[in-house]
Amino acid sequence: MQKDVSCGIDTAQKTDIYLPKDAKSFGKQNYTIVFLNGGGYYISDKSEEERYIELYLKKGVNVVNLNYRLKKGIPIVTTDLTGCVTIETKKLSQPK
Repeated sequence: MQKDVSCGIDTAQKTDIYLPKDAKSFGKQNYTIVFLNGGGYYISDKSEEERYIELYLKKGVNVVNLNYRLKKGIPIVTTDLTGCVTIETKKLSQPK
């Protein structure tokens, strides 16, 4: 697990990356679930989604849990989410 990995220029742009201990391969790569905290882009935090993560890890699924800039408007949030997902997808797809 990697906590609070930066995925942008703002301190709010952080991700937690969870990889299953005994990941079983589904084809060439594991599936990845991306959690976006609820709150209408105005409130909330990735820590509120942690209770759901263990279920996916037990099934051999990678999990990326994102924080983004709140109260900045949908265009900013969309940019944050796209950037973080792109960065984390590249990291997860690199051979180990």
